[in-house]
Amino acid sequence: MEDSLDTGISSGDGIRINATSKKYLIEISKWASFLAIAGFVLIGLMLMGGVFLIGAASRLQGAASGLVFFTFLVAGTIYFFPTYFLFMFAKNIKQGFRSENEEMITKGFENLKSMFKFIGVLVIIVIGFYVLLFLLGGGALFTFS
Repeated sequence: MEDSLDTGISSGDGIRINATSKKYLIEISKWASFLAIAGFVLIGLMLMGGVFLIGAASRLQGAASGLVFFTFLVAGTIYFFPTYFLFMFAKNIKQGFRSENEEMITKGFENLKSMFKFIGVLVIIVIGFYVLLFLLGGGALFTFS
């Protein structure tokens, strides 16, 4: 039992990554690569859709078509960062296990942490925005009664 744990990567804190955990992390990195690449493709399609909508909205006032593209640009920019962090997680985990480089694996987990932190902050901002809209919308309901 002890021999199977010694084949994994260990940290200075006595935590080891055994063969099963390593297998799971390599499989996770493959799925993370797939999701990140799909995310980059969707970001590209989103930006191309924004450009297409500018052409379609050119019959509207100039400011409206610019607003449409700006909205798509902001959404694509926001979506880029977690996708990039996920891609870097997958890349570093794969390379770290291939070369048995603990620093690369740590860098991979740092990117995963950054992805979750970004998404967490974004969720907090969106919830705050919804609360603000609810409060402003609720106030508007009471002024009309």
